[in-house]
Amino acid sequence: MNDNELDDLVRRLHRLTVAPKFPEYEHPTDRMRREQIVECRDAITALRAEVAALRKWNADMVAKVAEGSLDGYRELGAKCAALEAERDALRRVVAAADAMLENMHE
Repeated sequence: MNDNELDDLVRRLHRLTVAPKFPEYEHPTDRMRREQIVECRDAITALRAEVAALRKWNADMVAKVAEGSLDGYRELGAKCAALEAERDALRRVVAAADAMLENMHE
């Protein structure tokens, strides 16, 4: 999933979190779903910020490696593994949010 698709997903999730005009008539299940959607949206936003920070760090490490620092190689390897784990976590959150959206439309 690319950045544009993630932006679109976050916008769709945001539209689903708008409180109803008459909250007293809202079913408790709908309120819980809306809260879950907010959690997914916020998790996507937080993970995207973290991925951006890791990408910047990665670029810095590549520069260190280019300078010939062996510490840079070790640090780069560890951070790359962390970045891959974060990416996988983000994919799981996005998949869960997508599934939630699909179930709501059925």
